[in-house]
Amino acid sequence: MRMNIFISIKELTSCLHKEQNNNNAHLDNVTTGFKQLDELIYGEALPSKLIVIGGRPAMGKTTFALNMAVKEAIDGVPVAYISTCLNERQLLSRALSIVRSASYDSSLSQRDIENSPVLKFTSSPFFLYFNQDLTIDILISDLKQFVRQNDIKVVYVDYLQFIAYNEGFDDSDTIGKICFLLKKLAAEMQITIVAISELNRNLEHREGIDGKIPQLSDLRGSCVIEELADVVLMVHRPEYFGVFCDECGNDLHNLFEVIMSKNSFGHTGKVKLRFDKDSGCVCSWDDSQCLDSPKM
Repeated sequence: MRMNIFISIKELTSCLHKEQNNNNAHLDNVTTGFKQLDELIYGEALPSKLIVIGGRPAMGKTTFALNMAVKEAIDGVPVAYISTCLNERQLLSRALSIVRSASYDSSLSQRDIENSPVLKFTSSPFFLYFNQDLTIDILISDLKQFVRQNDIKVVYVDYLQFIAYNEGFDDSDTIGKICFLLKKLAAEMQITIVAISELNRNLEHREGIDGKIPQLSDLRGSCVIEELADVVLMVHRPEYFGVFCDECGNDLHNLFEVIMSKNSFGHTGKVKLRFDKDSGCVCSWDDSQCLDSPKM
């Protein structure tokens, strides 16, 4: 019997204490840029998470993910964004549109200009990678080396089903393999991985306003994604389905709802955001700007 595999409670307590301190340092730097989401997602001191963003086509999955990535990069968090659909130029164009959407005073001081989000973003640790033929094995192999070399804290994968297609199949078994390997990588490298997922057509056939709200069962490959993901965020725009006001008569134009359908470490619920179709910027529902303007 290999008795040397046992660990004393004293050693374990010491290890957990060190890990807790490291985890807290990690979480101090990583935010989504949306306070309500941060409180839900990063409320627990965990070094790694697999977060899934789900939504129907044209609902804003990539746009929302880019908003998160841009805000993190501006805050100095090393971010890698991996796409199977949009090339690097397209992603950069969208990202810059999001950053530039903030409205500033025309008479900014030199100090303000130097600290502007655009300059911060263009000099930030933000990395883009595009590969239409990406497979999970290539992704895992390349990511391990890249994460170590660049101290990456957050990785975005856009999107799950396209990688599954490149593997030769688009079924729950393949998606399950991909989710399992991504979650394993997040734990091994102590990073947060945000994966974008398509939904099936179930909600298209459901009637009523509430019927169009996405559910966990709408995820393509829902069983394995639901089981393996630590957090599942659904994006929903009522306006897309012709719903422009709620039952109380409140205006729902430009409403961008983020529904936390699963949260292994805390509460679920909805976060109400505002979506600017022209710039692609997502900001607080009560905020007229998507990014904080420079402070004097």
